[in-house]
Amino acid sequence: MSPHSLAAIEMDPLTPDQRLLAATLAGVVNSTRPRLYLVRSTVAADRFWLTMYENTYHIPFEGYLTLPEALARFGGEVQGAILFDPSQRATVNVAANMASLRRAVIASPMDHTLLDQAGIEVVDDLSGRFPTKIEADMYNDEVLRPLFRNDIIANLADCIWELRDYLTAHSIFTFRYFPLGEDRERFENLLDTFPSNIPLMGYFARSGIEEYFANELASTHGLWWVPSDYAPNLSVHATISSGRVPHTVRPPIEVFPISTDTTYVTVVFSDGDNYSCALRDVFDRFHEPLHGVFPIGWTLPATAIELMPAVVDYYYASAARHDDFIPISGLGYAHLSLYADPDWFTKATFSYLRRAGNNAVWSLEPTAFFAPPVPPQLLFDDVSIAGYLFGYFANGAFYSFSEEGLPLVFTRSSYSTETTAIHRIVLDGILRKPKGMPQVIFLGINLWQIRVSELFRELAPFLSRDDVRIVPATALLASLKAWKAAHHRTADAN
Repeated sequence: MSPHSLAAIEMDPLTPDQRLLAATLAGVVNSTRPRLYLVRSTVAADRFWLTMYENTYHIPFEGYLTLPEALARFGGEVQGAILFDPSQRATVNVAANMASLRRAVIASPMDHTLLDQAGIEVVDDLSGRFPTKIEADMYNDEVLRPLFRNDIIANLADCIWELRDYLTAHSIFTFRYFPLGEDRERFENLLDTFPSNIPLMGYFARSGIEEYFANELASTHGLWWVPSDYAPNLSVHATISSGRVPHTVRPPIEVFPISTDTTYVTVVFSDGDNYSCALRDVFDRFHEPLHGVFPIGWTLPATAIELMPAVVDYYYASAARHDDFIPISGLGYAHLSLYADPDWFTKATFSYLRRAGNNAVWSLEPTAFFAPPVPPQLLFDDVSIAGYLFGYFANGAFYSFSEEGLPLVFTRSSYSTETTAIHRIVLDGILRKPKGMPQVIFLGINLWQIRVSELFRELAPFLSRDDVRIVPATALLASLKAWKAAHHRTADAN
């Protein structure tokens, strides 16, 4: 149900624990009809989306409320408060789960006065109840978990407030485990209580290596990961839509003739599959002055057409002529080669791809461990797409084709690639161009660290060269697919 109007809370002046209170308040309020929006003053995108909803979707903005004002205004909708234990942070998720079952908020005992002033009764206090994290986790898993729905789950750090409005609004069971170390067994046991083919929201890795094992653990249990830990206001974004089918606002793919004398360069920003990035970092890069000067690929979550449809609509409608949109991994962040039910994952992925108008996939299968030919189990069982981009880290390969003739293009840059190395990577690819064959250079660019202006600086020397073309990724894949098919027909004719 879309909102009639929105008020907002400035989150930056609040203490970390007060932000948890504000976020769960927004979740309770927005569970019936979204009315409360959370703003980080340092994040321009937060204010932009709020303004867009007012100007484009005609949802009046009522102004900013202090936390006491918001509690006073909406306190009548809150069914009490659960106090977590500040000395045992594992109780934050315990309190959040208890609260979401009864439309309550969570708070630190230090903010008891705020609750009293709003007339919100403390219905439970966890102070001193769980001396250790293990005891809190066991209560969470054994007592609270069976009371929750089975179709979605979340893994979130106790200090993070951004995702909690959505988790509270939808009563989603939330826990905190990591895939390595002492948490591993408890993590696996918890996942065993859920069915396959459900989303796992949040984020649960402390390093790049642990991220692989996080994906491995989720995939083998048949859960697709939805990175979203720092994504606020999904309880609002998910309810506002233009009603337009996303792909109808994008131009058709331009298939061009492939020249064997040319080096083709395609650039795609990574990490837009993380809702935090899709809402904030993609927005920042979109509004750089040099956006549109050369083709850029943007990654967005496949499920964004449901969780932030108006935001997707804005990106599609305001994109530059040669912008491209490509989902990472498919339906969610998962490794197809490890996924418990690959047939289901493939069908679900292509359902979302077609709804969003996407025609290519950037696969993050661990390509460092293999080179062409790509094992068939790493490819979706659908040859209707234009082709694949592969890898988060360079593996030495440029491109190849599947047995069905689908282009498989491998990243030449790594997640850790310095900006100043981009020019060298392109130049190296040009020098290594095979004779009588086109060269293809895919640059997977770190969205977190590299700006459009920095990319332009590194690529500018190649823009005027006759033997180099910078092209959109999907158009390149579709053109390579057509070129390969034509070569097969020529060979068959001979």
